[in-house]
Amino acid sequence: MGNNISHKTGKHSSHAPRSASLKPTKSKFSSKNQDSDDYFIPFETENLETENSKTRNTLKLTKSSTLTKSQSTTNDSEISCKFTQKQYFDYQKQFKRKFHSGISKLEFVIELSIATAIGNAKPFAELAFDIIDSDNSGTISDHEFLVIFSVIKYGSQQEILHLIWRLVDADEDGVVTKREMELVLKAVNEMIPMEGFDKNESKFQCDDIFRDLDVDDDGCIDLKEFLGLASKNKWITDVCSAFLKVESVLSN
Repeated sequence: MGNNISHKTGKHSSHAPRSASLKPTKSKFSSKNQDSDDYFIPFETENLETENSKTRNTLKLTKSSTLTKSQSTTNDSEISCKFTQKQYFDYQKQFKRKFHSGISKLEFVIELSIATAIGNAKPFAELAFDIIDSDNSGTISDHEFLVIFSVIKYGSQQEILHLIWRLVDADEDGVVTKREMELVLKAVNEMIPMEGFDKNESKFQCDDIFRDLDVDDDGCIDLKEFLGLASKNKWITDVCSAFLKVESVLSN
């Protein structure tokens, strides 16, 4: 999503935008900055230092045993690593120096709290942790983190939106309700508070999102509606901006 992305703000949304786009700087996240267009495929490299020798270059975005129809037909349940082999090795070494046994939920909360000292990062950090911890082990492994990290740095708009979809579709039933959306918005507002924030702001934001994205007006947002229109809504770009702070976990 470029810096010229447009958004529609609901009548209750009187505060100045926190962010103008999903990606802070176009050059930082563009895949054209890669040293090579050949993305790293871990399982083809004999000496890759991973915790599981069968680790592939993808990460599942769903923990459900039953995938939705859209996921099963379009492979939306997986996301690919965007790092070259050298980048993967370099970041892996950096990760293991800082988090020898992986990242616990408490450590993840602390790292995001450091990155967002003004607000309360705990609610959002816990939501994001549950997505990145794809095997539900209670710890984020090097591979789990690096795949997400690579998408934050070099992923496309659609790939990042898939991450956000996973964040808001908490029960993985293929649709997002207002309750699910408002839960994430509240967490974002706590993490990155706006001046003059009102406790009802999350509800106003949620209503604005549903006006924009709920095309068939059935009270839910499905994946097609989300991917097609989310980039045009200011509050969704705020959620994306909050998720991009995961990058700071390795750089703090």
